[in-house]
Parts: sequence; structure tokens; C-alpha cells
Amino acid sequence: MKNYLLFLSILIVLGQNIAKADKIDQAFKSLEEYNYFDAKNKFEKKLKKRTSPSAYGLAVIYYRQDNPFHQIDSAYRLVRLAESSFESLKTKKVERYLKYGFSKEAIVDLKQKISTYYFEKLTLLNPVSEWTNFLKRNPEAKEYNRATVIRDSLAFENSKKENTTSSYNSFIETYPQSNLMEEAIEAFQLSQYHEETMDASVSSYRAFITRFPDNPYRIQAEDQVYTISTQKNTVEAIRDFIVKNPNNRNLEDAWRRLYQVYMYDYSDDRIEEFEKEYPDYPFKNEIKTDLKMARIIMVPMKVFNKFGAMDLDGNITIPPIYDLVSFFSEGLALVGNNGKYGYINKTNELVIPCQFDAGLDFEQGRAVVEKNEKFGLIDRSGKMILPCEFEDIGTFSDGLIYAQKNGFYGYFDKYGKERIKLKYDDVYSFQKGRANIQLGDFQAIINTEGEYIFPPKFESIKPFSEKYILYEENGFVGIMDYSQNVILKAEFDEIGNLKGGFSVINLEGKLGYVDSNGIVKIEPKYETFPNYMENSQFSDNHALVKSKGKFGIIDKNGKFIIPNVYNQLGVYSSLISFNKGKLWGYIDTKNKVVLKPSFDWAESFVGETAIVAKFDKQGLINSQGQAIIPIEYDEISRVDSIRFIVSLEEKVGIYSIDGKIVVPVEYKEIRQLNNTFYVLIKENSIDYLYLPENKLVQQK
Repeated sequence: MKNYLLFLSILIVLGQNIAKADKIDQAFKSLEEYNYFDAKNKFEKKLKKRTSPSAYGLAVIYYRQDNPFHQIDSAYRLVRLAESSFESLKTKKVERYLKYGFSKEAIVDLKQKISTYYFEKLTLLNPVSEWTNFLKRNPEAKEYNRATVIRDSLAFENSKKENTTSSYNSFIETYPQSNLMEEAIEAFQLSQYHEETMDASVSSYRAFITRFPDNPYRIQAEDQVYTISTQKNTVEAIRDFIVKNPNNRNLEDAWRRLYQVYMYDYSDDRIEEFEKEYPDYPFKNEIKTDLKMARIIMVPMKVFNKFGAMDLDGNITIPPIYDLVSFFSEGLALVGNNGKYGYINKTNELVIPCQFDAGLDFEQGRAVVEKNEKFGLIDRSGKMILPCEFEDIGTFSDGLIYAQKNGFYGYFDKYGKERIKLKYDDVYSFQKGRANIQLGDFQAIINTEGEYIFPPKFESIKPFSEKYILYEENGFVGIMDYSQNVILKAEFDEIGNLKGGFSVINLEGKLGYVDSNGIVKIEPKYETFPNYMENSQFSDNHALVKSKGKFGIIDKNGKFIIPNVYNQLGVYSSLISFNKGKLWGYIDTKNKVVLKPSFDWAESFVGETAIVAKFDKQGLINSQGQAIIPIEYDEISRVDSIRFIVSLEEKVGIYSIDGKIVVPVEYKEIRQLNNTFYVLIKENSIDYLYLPENKLVQQK
């Protein structure tokens, strides 16, 4: 992940801008805090561009009596404006402001409250019966029409006070010519919807759809059936919804969502399995396209500060129209525009809209995203598995992912269910069913059920082997089993990781070795030296040690197989680098000089090659001392078994182990992104080395 994050940051530096927060969000937040002056100012500024939410916010301010802007006529005018402009608002904006209580139903409710307040004042002295009597007695009066409006308004207000299907139906039947008839019918339909679905169950929503097919709130009922039925977001739940609700308006979305959820384990084979398992999938052409595209490898490319993607032959496959494009992972790639991020597939379809402040690659069908400096988790359909309310989220391991909220860590499964409570101060990902956690000043080890395998008793612990752990007490390290039986007392300054069945131990500045059972096999008697924890580890049953100021190599019995007579000595290998005076040479495993000292510095051989230095320049030699990579570079680093990064005058390139230039020495930086690609960075372009074919990928 570190390499990926570094690559992502490079892309961002090359082409990304961060967008500011939405003014409507800020206005709603001010309204929640009763900061009416700020909220009113922000809503008024956005009234033309975001009419419905702005009008609704202003209506709330004018309706409330706890501020100097209270004006019921203005409130009524604005809530009607909010209602009339609601349908023109994009769905993603409706969803965005839902958290502030803004919705179509909220507008209807506010409108009713405003009407109630308005008409209650009138009815204090003007009951409906009096206005009815007036109309009966004075049919020719010039005030007749006005009186009719007042009478109908008062009657409708009484219906709204009761707010039942019966009360609205009574008004509709009693005053069929009323100019409030449209509003009364709408209120009747809304009340009917609420009364019939009061228990908010799938069965009640289905019954409502069947009994009242012409009610416009059938749409909300169908949406609720879809939401509740697929809440678990599993293949089984979505498939069950499809089977039981063949006429639901969300059916197409359900099918596509089923495919995305099914593809949590993304591969060619998985696509073909889906096609066989769901032969009734209605978008077969999309499946065929997806299968074809899955076999095409694409990488990000850049043209004039815009990003797209290209294939391995350098052909543009996605036009450079984004501020950022990441690598494709599980068939999807993170893209960014105007500071917001979403995900596209390989046909450049925006599968998940650009709505996040940041995001990571998909892994096991899930991706970490960020909003308002908080992290969440989505699946391939874009559904929020964990809302963006966490300070930190890890990666999946053993089916669990850690997350931090309000300063405490816990673990969740891939469906967003809390499996281990948020109660720890720090945690690590699970490995083989175990995870280290921090609780206060102490560390512990838990299993995937949250049960202690090792309780919080020591300030620092970590696994040593399958049976033992390293524990720290009073600043010293020891070994203990999981039943808390001491194997080695905490008296060592340091105990390293196991390698080759042995671990380096440091006791009062002297080095020795302990085996995987915690038994000291070689008593601490050797001297420390730079990077001793790494360089003194056993490899191929031998280890580099320092004794009496000189270096030698011992076997597992502590016997010197290379005597300690060298000023410097490389690690054990087929040919070991050594230094006795000013220059370095090579000896074999029997301490016979194979290459006489002729280098200013040398590393031991790794396989058939070794990096050496002469006159402040480095190169690569074979076992005969012949240069494979010329000794003319500022630095050479071994990046894998067959490739080397070389640098010269702040430019870098790549050689293969046979001495051929794979990547010209003309790049500013080279980083290994994963097991498939190296990223090759110039000032204004990005190229790649495709490792399976050792192929340089450049845009045509």
C-alpha cells in the first residue's frame, strides 16, 4: 500500500486540485447550530442555483419564531418554491442533503406546519361553521369568493390538524370545487402512504403497492422495498429481491448491483461463473464487454496535465479527461475531477460517481473512501458499507478490517457489521487469526472473535513463533508462551526475528543466538556493529559475527568456518566480500581468495552477481570479476533477482542481470508499484516497465 500511496501522491502533484466544501452543506450546518444570520446569507446566495434546498432552508428560518426573520408569508412562499423546484434537483444532490433532513416529504411536512400556523390564527375567531353560514345567507355578496377561500382554508386546516386519510377524504367530498383540492388530494395520498406503511415493513410496502397502484407515493414504497430487501448487500439478498419483485422500478439497478457484489473476487473466471449462474441477466452485452476488457491491461497516462489510460502498446484506451486516473484494480480505477473522486470501468463508464474527497483501490470488492476528512468503505456498486465517519480504516485480512471512530479502534466484516467492538487505542491487521492490539499502556493479542489469546499485561509484545511471544518488561525483552509461562526472562536488550531457525539476541551489548523454542544455542559473546540485527541473522546455516574487533562467519554450533581476521566482511554466500586493508576482494566458503582485493567497496555475491565500487562509481560483476554493468554509475540498487536500478547525475534507468539496458537512464524517478509494474517518472510524463515481459510501455 505504501508504494501505491506514493504513486497516488505523485499523480496528485502532477495534476490534482482540491475543491472547496459545498455552500449548501455549510448553510445547513449553520441552521443546525441556530446561526440564522449565516445560514440565511448562504441560502440566499444559492437560491438561484440550488433553488429547492435553499428555498427550503429559508422557509425553515422564516417559519421559526426564535429569530428576527420570522415571517409566515415568506415562509409559505418559499416552501412552495422548494416543492415546485424539487424534481429538477439531481438525485445525487437529494441524497447528499438527506442527512440534513431535506427531502420531498420534509418539504410537504414543513408546508403543512406553515399552513397550520397561518390558519390557526384565523380560526381563533372564525370557525368554519360561521363562514359556511355566511356563504349560505349571502350568495350575492361581493365578498363571496373571498369568504369561500377563507372557509375552505379553515376547513382544510382542520383536516391537516387531524392529518388522517379520513379527514382529508371528508374535505375532498365536502368541498369538491375548492381551489385547495390538488393540495388536499396530495395530502390524502401522503397520509394514505404513511397509514398503510406505518410499521415500515417490506410486507406493508408491498401491500400498499398492490392496493393503491395509482398513488404517486408508490415510487417511495418501491424504493423502500428495494432498500430494506437488499440491506445486507449480499448476492443472496439481492437475488431474492429480483425474484420476488419483478415489476419493481429498481429491478435494473438490482441486477447491475448483483453483478458488482458478485464480482468481489474479480477475475476472468469469476465473470464466466456469473454468466453461467445467472443466464437470465438482462445485460448480457455488458458482461461480454466486461470479459473482453478484463483481459486488457491498462495503465494511467498523462497529456497536458490531464490523465487517461493506455494499453501496453501505448494506445490510448481512455481519453485524458480526468485530473487523476489510478491503476485498474478488480476492474475499476479511481478517477478525479474538480477535487472529487469516483470509479470508472475499462469502458470509461463512471460506475461510482465522483463524490468523494479521496479514495483507494478496490481490494476484495471493497474500497476505502474519504469525505470531509473522514473515511468510509464502499462496495463495487458504490453502496456505503461503512459510512464516512471514521478517522482511520485499514485493509482486509482474515475477513476483517480495522477502523477507528472517536479515537477507538475495532474490527468490521465485509458487510459492515461490527465484529469486535470499538474499544482499543491501537490495533493491527490480523495475521493467521491473530492481531496485536493496544489497550491503554498495554498490548495484547486477540483472535478474530475478539477473545484474548494473550492478555494486556505488558507494555510491548509481538509474536516470536507459533508457540511463543516476545514481551517487554522494565525496558528488557524476554520470551513467553501464550499461557504466560516464561521461557526466557526479560533480561535482553533486544531479540530479533526468527530466520533460519535462529534469532539474534543482545545481552548487555553482546550478541548470541536463541532457537525457535527459546533456548539459547550460542551464548552472547559477539560484538555489535552497524545493522547487526539484519546482517548477523543466520542464512544457509551461517551468520556474520564480530569478535575481538574482527569479522568472521560461524555455523549453527558457533564454530568459525571463516576466521575472524577481517576488517570488514560481507554476509555468507557463495562468494563473500572481504576487506583486510584498503581494498575489497572475494573469498569462497572455504576462506580461499577467489578475487584479489581491487575494489573500493563490495557486497557479497547474490546468486551469480555482486555490486562493487571503484573511484566512487558502482557497477555489477560476475564471479570472474568481469563487469556486467559498467562500473560508471553513481549508485546501483538490486530491486529483484534479475533487475537493477542505476543512477547517474540524478537520472535513473534499469539494467537486466545480463547487462542489457531495459529502461534508458533518463528518468527522474523509478518506483516499483507492485509485482507487475515499475513506474517511470519524468518531469511531465509517466512510463512503465511491464515486468512479466520486461516491456517498456510508452504512450504513442
